[in-house]
Amino acid sequence: MKPSKKVIRLIIFFWFIGNGLLVLSATDLFTDSFFQKKYVMIYFLMFFSTCTVGKLYINFFKINNLE
Repeated sequence: MKPSKKVIRLIIFFWFIGNGLLVLSATDLFTDSFFQKKYVMIYFLMFFSTCTVGKLYINFFKINNLE
């Protein structure tokens, strides 16, 4: 089953919302800086979720360009 562009857009939208909520829940964004050493685990979560969504996006275009 091939995902459509609509599904890819939804995944990217939810990835963006999820990372935004992760930052907001971990910090008081308006008073604390997000770039502190105690947030290293959140950096890893955001990095790997970005890599996963990026790989999905790249594979989507590889599959669609072959046909």
